[in-house]
Amino acid sequence: MAAHRREVFFATVKNIHGREVRLNVLTMILLRTVIIGSLPRLGPAYKLSLQRIAELYPQLKVQQSMLVDDSPRDCWDMAANSVRWCDDFPEVYPMTNELDLLTITSVRGMDKFASLASSKGPTWVTLSSQPTPAYIRFYVQLTNMFSWRSLVLVLDISFNGFFNEFWNKLSIEFTMNKDGYQIHAETIDSKAGPINYTELLTRFNAVSRVYFYFGPTLEFRKMMIKAWELNMTNGEHVYIILSTLRPTNKPASGYLTWENRDQFDSVAKLAYRSVLIMEPDDSMYGRTGTDTEHQFYDYMRNHSRMDYNYTYGPFETFSPHISATYNSMLMLAEVIEELRLSGSENVWQSGRQLAKLFTNRTFATDLGEIYMDPTGQRQIIINVNQLDWNTSRIRTVFAQRPGSAKVEIVRKIQWPGVWPPPDEPKCGFRGDAHDCRPHDSMVTIAVSITVTLVAATVAAICTSYVRYGNLLLRLCWEIPSDQLQPVHEIFIVLLKAEV
Repeated sequence: MAAHRREVFFATVKNIHGREVRLNVLTMILLRTVIIGSLPRLGPAYKLSLQRIAELYPQLKVQQSMLVDDSPRDCWDMAANSVRWCDDFPEVYPMTNELDLLTITSVRGMDKFASLASSKGPTWVTLSSQPTPAYIRFYVQLTNMFSWRSLVLVLDISFNGFFNEFWNKLSIEFTMNKDGYQIHAETIDSKAGPINYTELLTRFNAVSRVYFYFGPTLEFRKMMIKAWELNMTNGEHVYIILSTLRPTNKPASGYLTWENRDQFDSVAKLAYRSVLIMEPDDSMYGRTGTDTEHQFYDYMRNHSRMDYNYTYGPFETFSPHISATYNSMLMLAEVIEELRLSGSENVWQSGRQLAKLFTNRTFATDLGEIYMDPTGQRQIIINVNQLDWNTSRIRTVFAQRPGSAKVEIVRKIQWPGVWPPPDEPKCGFRGDAHDCRPHDSMVTIAVSITVTLVAATVAAICTSYVRYGNLLLRLCWEIPSDQLQPVHEIFIVLLKAEV
């Protein structure tokens, strides 16, 4: 199933005679129940798949062998939040690739190990529920759709190995992108001590309005409560948290929620109006709502208890690795049956050739359709969800479907402000954009008033000068005639009038 949980199987095919085919499957798997890809959880899926193959393909004889590791290793697990991975695949895959053995995983994504394939091509196929390229593509599509370019990527390094790796790849993708992103990548460590979210959010607010969070949901809730206190949940900021796997020890309705039954619930509920959740669609879990689905998971629960002495908790949900395990075996049987009917013996003797038969096609299984891309990786429906303001139930607003290059708008988003929030506020992140500077306006007004006053004063002076000058020039004609006396000499007097 998975490399990092050492759950992976290899297949070889041998033609018995013209009508029967023998399929040998070797499975490597861990025994510890704390690992969600372990034998007590996945064993029943293998058992049921063999029964189903016998019903569907009676000419196909499958023999499965298991290599079980029962050592108490500190492997990565969502429950334990350990960052160490049981990653044996870098050593195993080059060997199976060289031997030309078909290798199928259903937990570990294979993009990390593509470079391990020989020049002849890969021999692996993956049904991983965490297809890294698909998630990265969705993040890029969202930012393009809403013209977001200034982004903050927050990683809590104490969480798990997948998020550490994904955060790094996403940061590189945005940094290398030619669309002009401004990336602010930040790491925190909640296990090392309390995080000062006031200081953290204040710094974020100065550079971005779009925050991508990768870490524990309870720490995210703390951050959102502080964001509400800082008036950063009024719709001008958007917080997107990635949730690739629902915790198996909580009810499905409460895996990521504002509710924690404490004094901050009412505040958190308001804060989460600015939250979006990127996560896989329910179809990844084999949730078809049919009787077949109910019977399938009843079988898983019962046989985990009867065969491996593992009892699911009352609110424990099933991981997507269970349905992926079951589907991987059924898909393998379908491919081999097609070859049996075609008689192409040269194909089923090569793991490299067999791997090609899984690519670029859709398999119809008991638990829904499985789409495989041209590289041999499963593609899933990824949703962007939010918590309904009234019911707090999950509602899907955007979706990315396998093979689609566009974001699908599922329904109108509920948002506390204008949607989408602009990439940058009108007055800039610090409120000091040129057009929004208060002192600039006051200076402009003051200068305008001063110029007006000076102009008015000059005009008044000029008007007075002209008026009194004209008056003096008229005075010589206004002397009463009785005041005139004859003179015997004429004097010419030059008078200079000054006003």
